[in-house]
Amino acid sequence: MMDTEILAFFFEEVLEILISWEGICMDLERGSGDPSIHLNALFRVAHNIKGSSRSVGLIHVGDYIHHVEDGITLLRDGKISLTPERINTLLEAQELLLNWIKELQKNLEYQAEYQSFLEVYKQKMGLEDAVHSATQAESESVSGSGSKLAEAAPHEAFLSKEKSPSLTAAIPSGGAGRNSRNDESIRVSSSRLDQFIQMIGELSIHQSIAEHAIGQLSDVRAQQAATNAQKLTRELYEKALQLRMQSVSGLFQRLERSARDLSREIGKKVNIQTVGNEVELDKAVLEKILDPLTHIVRNAIDHGVETSETRIAAGKNEFGNMSIEAQQSLDGVTILVKDDGKGLAKEKILKKALEKGLLNPDVRLQDSEIFALIFLPGFSTAEKITDVSGRGVGMDVVAKGVEALRGKIEIQSIEGKGAEFRIHLPTSMSLIDAMIIGIGDEIYAIPTSQMEEVVHVPSLKEKGDLDVISLRDQILPLVPLSHYIRHSIKSSTSKDQRENHSIGILTRAGHRRLVFTADRVLGQRQIVSRPVHSALKNSFGLSGSTILGTGEPAFIIDLQGVAQYHCERNPNKGSSAGVDSVFAA
Repeated sequence: MMDTEILAFFFEEVLEILISWEGICMDLERGSGDPSIHLNALFRVAHNIKGSSRSVGLIHVGDYIHHVEDGITLLRDGKISLTPERINTLLEAQELLLNWIKELQKNLEYQAEYQSFLEVYKQKMGLEDAVHSATQAESESVSGSGSKLAEAAPHEAFLSKEKSPSLTAAIPSGGAGRNSRNDESIRVSSSRLDQFIQMIGELSIHQSIAEHAIGQLSDVRAQQAATNAQKLTRELYEKALQLRMQSVSGLFQRLERSARDLSREIGKKVNIQTVGNEVELDKAVLEKILDPLTHIVRNAIDHGVETSETRIAAGKNEFGNMSIEAQQSLDGVTILVKDDGKGLAKEKILKKALEKGLLNPDVRLQDSEIFALIFLPGFSTAEKITDVSGRGVGMDVVAKGVEALRGKIEIQSIEGKGAEFRIHLPTSMSLIDAMIIGIGDEIYAIPTSQMEEVVHVPSLKEKGDLDVISLRDQILPLVPLSHYIRHSIKSSTSKDQRENHSIGILTRAGHRRLVFTADRVLGQRQIVSRPVHSALKNSFGLSGSTILGTGEPAFIIDLQGVAQYHCERNPNKGSSAGVDSVFAA
């Protein structure tokens, strides 16, 4: 039986170069570069997967690629023409193998049903005609049949007794594909890398504690040494984090493929452009943001981009335009998904919100607040239910997915002109910019990405049973953070002490804004996130823990999760436009 570690590396590398396969096909479809270079690169990819799969005992996978390789060879040798339909067939072959490999990772006994697809593949790629022609040529040949046979079935010429080449060699260099490797590299297990980074994080924490302790001394040399050690530790940690950084090119390619497939499926013409492919994100962030971005892209094509007939009637080009762009910033990465479709219909969104009893008819909301209504659970303006959208699920999952990454999502739209989704993400999930606060005798950290601002709370004004604050002519609800967080860890602090608040933390839950109150702000700093202890892993509102430079432990509060929970429990209270005047009573 094949070693599990070898199989794990095989699966990982196959999945990686299958992305290259996809990229080559999409380059061929766009007509970018020399087709012969792309086809040679595609042949190398398929041939190496075939050899490597057989070498690890996955004979059926090798046999499948054996037949697919025949069609690629005919294209490469110019025996059949390169058409959009044949490129699409190669993408379908890639998708079948991609899903097959993913299933094999779960169950080595899994066997894909690929024979029916191969019959279609052979027909579309003209393999049967090619075999017939080759057989006829061979029968007419007097001598030299060996070379003729190799010409008729090119894959046979590449079968040899030598060891199969490394899969890594199949990744094309230069312009073909998007995962080219110019530097020598080694493959490291993700779990080992995570452990390494976790250890450096622990080192950073203890270094901060040591520096704090030395800071109490009068020895200047000791203080300088501690400062230098802290600087080196920070640089080491940042370098370690870079080991997990990957460019967004693979993510963007998958989004482009998803947009391409959907536009073909529903008969819309869409040009797709990606910008900023070199921008990097933590691998964990890339994996978790894929599904939310995929839904945004598919929703934009299904809802936003019009049909060619509608666009022409509106004076637009028959081809819709969509761009997916990554922008690097000091505090993270912003991903923009833009289209020039019909945009979001504000009046339609407001009407639906009124029908669902979410708003009072006399309310006035800003455009951004109206657009944020689409993130409510079950909210949809689709008139027709399709396999893509209109089932009342999806956009709320998008918002929750972005918030789980400590990110933010904003929408800008002009009706008739298009829409833009801006997703702000942290570069890494390990380091967090946080505000350190105090509630009673305990210390907590809140990611600054979940806060809009910190305000002073001079006094509490009663309005019914709800505490409120006037902030720039807006009435916002005041919610003691201790009602949720300290109760969740069974604090013994008295009610009087918990409600002695002097600061307010403004945050947003979807389209609603509210202010959580705490006792004091202790400063802002970058912290290392650690898992919550197993005894408290089910405690509400806590997303992690950290050790401060003073050596004190602190829990990390999931402020947006708490805000969402509060709004669900109090659906008629709280808004940026007034309390009890915006939301239906």
